[in-house]
Amino acid sequence: MMLISGRSVKFWAVAAIVGANFIWGINYVVSKMVVKVYIDPVPLTMYRILVAAVLMWLVSIFYPSEKVERRDLLRLFLAALFGVTLNQSLFINGIAKTTPIDAAIIVTLGPILVLLLSSLLLHDKITASKVVGIAIGGFGAISLVTYSGAVSFGTGHLLGNIMILCSAISYALYLVTVKPLMSKYTSLTVIKWVFLFGMLQMLPIGLKPMLEYDLLGQPAHAIINIAFIVVGATFVAYLFISYALTHVKATTVSIFSYTQPVVAAIFALLLGVDSLSWVKVMSMLLVCLGVYIASRPTVPIPIAFFAKKS
Repeated sequence: MMLISGRSVKFWAVAAIVGANFIWGINYVVSKMVVKVYIDPVPLTMYRILVAAVLMWLVSIFYPSEKVERRDLLRLFLAALFGVTLNQSLFINGIAKTTPIDAAIIVTLGPILVLLLSSLLLHDKITASKVVGIAIGGFGAISLVTYSGAVSFGTGHLLGNIMILCSAISYALYLVTVKPLMSKYTSLTVIKWVFLFGMLQMLPIGLKPMLEYDLLGQPAHAIINIAFIVVGATFVAYLFISYALTHVKATTVSIFSYTQPVVAAIFALLLGVDSLSWVKVMSMLLVCLGVYIASRPTVPIPIAFFAKKS
């Protein structure tokens, strides 16, 4: 997808991960603003998957075509099921039934799930750096979101919290399912097929609600927010993650999800709905430290002394 070589490869891969998580961090706030207020979860999910699939196939016209082997179609189908259909449906429905605070805490389980699944399915080694980084980043993310608002986890939000948890599990399964394909095909080839299968999976449930929904009849600010969710948080963010997966491990990609609460907090500050404090600053620094440690093969600090050198 991008002709980059040499040392700059990892830099751009990390930049892509940061960009995707920056978008998804804002998406927490934007999704809560529109879901159930201006649009229901099912038509919104259908819009996300359909538009992203169309855009990805249009973009692929300008790149060399790759033939996908028949034996890889099942893996692509499963990747679509986990990473697109289930992940997005569960997230949108879950965020409509719970709070962004609850959701952000539950999503911090993602890197742990990916670490375990990568070890079991991809035979990736669990290094001290990854364990320490995930622990520090997770503590920072949880500290940030719990300090930013009230944590409910009550029966009123139980269904929504379960949906967010299942969404996190689905995304973890997606990362480890799609990773082997990234070393065989270009990221654009993989992601366009993933979204094509995702669109086909979602059509029986989402086509009718999407056609019945009056998008142009909504206020301008609602249409802009929906466009951000559909184009930014789906098409652009998934392209970024797909490119990153061609150059770094799934566990490295997942650890950056800890930056999402940080972005959400900064976005809330810019909107004037939150204030800055030393607790939030320290939490954000812990997230950055955790991400740095987990994304490095080895880190020369005492706590990660036993990390195996690559």
